[in-house]
Amino acid sequence: MALWNRCALVVLTGLPFFACAEHHGTGAVAKAGPAPTKSNLAADKAAAVAPVTVAASDSAQRLITAKDPTWGSPDAPVTIIEFSDFECPFCARVEVTLEALRHKYGPQQLRVVWKNDPLPFHRQARPAHEAAMMVFTLGGADAFWKFHQLALAHQSELSPDNYVAWAIAAGVDGQHWRAALSSRQQSDEVSAKIGEDVALANRLGFRGTPAFSINGITLMGAQPSELFEEIIDNQLAAAKVLLTTGLPSAQVYAELCKRNAEAAAADAAENGDAADGHGDEPERKQVAAPTASNPTKGDAKAQVTVQIFSDFQCPYCLQVNPTLAQLQKEFPGRVRFVWRNFPLPFHDHAALAAEAAQEVFAQKGATAFWQYHDRLFEAQEGPGQDRETLEKLAQKQGVAMKRFRAALDSHKHRAVVEADVVAASQAGIRGTPSFVINGYFIGGAQPAAAFERIITRALAESDQKDKP
Repeated sequence: MALWNRCALVVLTGLPFFACAEHHGTGAVAKAGPAPTKSNLAADKAAAVAPVTVAASDSAQRLITAKDPTWGSPDAPVTIIEFSDFECPFCARVEVTLEALRHKYGPQQLRVVWKNDPLPFHRQARPAHEAAMMVFTLGGADAFWKFHQLALAHQSELSPDNYVAWAIAAGVDGQHWRAALSSRQQSDEVSAKIGEDVALANRLGFRGTPAFSINGITLMGAQPSELFEEIIDNQLAAAKVLLTTGLPSAQVYAELCKRNAEAAAADAAENGDAADGHGDEPERKQVAAPTASNPTKGDAKAQVTVQIFSDFQCPYCLQVNPTLAQLQKEFPGRVRFVWRNFPLPFHDHAALAAEAAQEVFAQKGATAFWQYHDRLFEAQEGPGQDRETLEKLAQKQGVAMKRFRAALDSHKHRAVVEADVVAASQAGIRGTPSFVINGYFIGGAQPAAAFERIITRALAESDQKDKP
C-alpha cells in the first residue's frame, strides 16, 4: 500500500480538518476520541500498517548513522525510525505515545531514531529543524531530545527567540549555538543532513508526517499505542528466537529487518501490488467531462486523456510536473492532458492563481496558459503567488493587463474554477495532485512507472476497441 505525496482535505464526521499526511488512519483525529476497541483497532491497522518499504539498497545499517539523534541502545532488537515535523500537530500528538513506549520497553529493548521531515507547507518547520539539529551537533542526543520535547509541546510558539531559549534549557550555550547557526560550514552541514532525511523519506514512500519504520515495517500517522505495541511485541518475540540460535544481539535488528523485507516481497509477489495500491484492478472514478474552458495539451484525437486536478500552490503538484513532461515525450500523439482546477481552501493564493491562469488562457490560448502554468509553479519556490506576482507573470505572457486586472477584480473565472472543484468533489477526489486517466484514478505525486502502467492499459483497451 503505497502512500504518495498529496495535499489532502480530509473529512471526518462531516467536518473538514487539514492533515499533515495523505492518510493518518482513524487514530489521527483532530481531538481525542473514545478508547480504542478491537474493531476500530483492526480498521486502524488495515489503513495504517503498510508493507515493508526498506529495499535492499536501504539496509538497516545504512538507514541509521551517527548523524541521527537516537534514544536507546544500538543493540536493542527493535528500532523505531521516526520521520517527523516540528510543526505537524499529529507529530505532537503521537509524542505522548512514543514516550509511553520508551517507558514500557526501556532502552535495552527499544531504540528510537529521529529523522527530519519538515513538510513544505509548514513555514516554521524547517527553521525549527535546523535549530534542533544544531542543538544535537553541539550537545548530543540528550540535549536534542530536551529541545525536541519543548518544540513539540509549544508548536504555536515556534520562533527564533524561543529556539535560543529552548537550546539553553536543553543544556547548550546560547552564544555558542547562535555562532554555530551563523557559521556557513556548520549551518550547511545541518541543512544537508535535513535534506538527506527528506530524500530518504521520499525514497521510502513516506509522504506525510508522522511516519514510522519499525524494524522496516511502516506505520503511518498518529496511531494508538496498541498498534505500535502489536508490532513491537511480535518483533521482540522473533528476536528472542534469533538470540537462542547464537546470533549476537548487535545483529538482531538488521536480521529482523532483512526477514521482514523478504516476507513483504514474497507477499507482494503472491498477491500483486498495483501502483495505485488497490491490487490488480486500478481504481476508477466517474468525473464530469471537461469543457472548452479547460486548457489542453497534446493531440485532440489522442487515445488517452489525462485529467490533471491540480493546485498552483500545492508543493506536490509542483513535484509531479517533471513526471508529466516525461510522459508527454514517452507517448507522443497518444496522450492528451487536460487541466482541471482544484485550489484547496487552505492554500491562500491558489484560487486567485487559478483564476489568473484562466484569464491568460481566455486571452492568449493554450500555449500561453501552459507557459503561465510553468511560471506559477516556479514562483511557488521563489516570490510566491500574491497578486503582484500574478500580474508580473501575466505581463510576460503579453496579455492585455487592463483586462487581466478587471478579470481578477470581478472574479470573472470563479465559476469555471468552481465547476472543476465540484466535479472533483462529486467524483470523490479529495486532494492534489489527482489524475483521471480514461476513467482510471491515480492520487498523489506518484513515480512515472505508476502512470505508465495505467496509460499502457488504457492504450491497449483503446486499441482493442478500435479493432473491427
